[in-house]
Amino acid sequence: MAEAVDADIELESTPVRETESDLIAATLAWSARRFGAHAARFVRPTASGGWLVVTWMNDAISVHPADAAEAAMAWMVALGRTHLLVGKPRVASLEDRGLRPIAARNYLGLPVICQDRVLGVIEVAGELRPDVAAAAAAAQDDINRFALRLGYDPSLQPLQALAPESRVVLSSGAWIDPQVTVSADALRFAAALVGDATIEDVAASTGMCLDRCLDIARDLARLGLIDIVG
Repeated sequence: MAEAVDADIELESTPVRETESDLIAATLAWSARRFGAHAARFVRPTASGGWLVVTWMNDAISVHPADAAEAAMAWMVALGRTHLLVGKPRVASLEDRGLRPIAARNYLGLPVICQDRVLGVIEVAGELRPDVAAAAAAAQDDINRFALRLGYDPSLQPLQALAPESRVVLSSGAWIDPQVTVSADALRFAAALVGDATIEDVAASTGMCLDRCLDIARDLARLGLIDIVG
């Protein structure tokens, strides 16, 4: 049986990560530790309509397309919108009194959902910690933060190239560093965005030079304050 681990384990305050893959790997490693598993998986939908399985084990990541059973399980957990814990007893031998269970093999699925958008399901299985149900409930805030970063953190995605004709718009602000500081010129740039506009239009309306506006747009996009829409 897995030994109980400290119930106060918390997801570390996440520094800005270079890639989405780094964030997923760190979250899966944390999930395995938190629930007492040797491995953790993230089953996520793809743009083509399929599902992809990202597995963390022994500090390494592997990826493979989900088969029909894996995809169906992920959908079931995601549609339930709450964690799913299933116990599957194993049997050692057949005795006079019937089947003798020797271990409880558990499955825990945690849906990763951001604003009604299904981003995937975190899965752990095996001899999990005895209080895994309580641990899953306590982990929900951390899972929600993971979903928010995965869905909206601009630092996880490569920045699109910007040109004078690029169209930008103020973002929803779903993921913004609370400590962000912007210049007076950046505020002028943002104030000029009524709906979407090209960078050259903003330069003309604010009187700032085009090169300065391009630099500001890159900085604001990197901070998640504007979105590049065309």
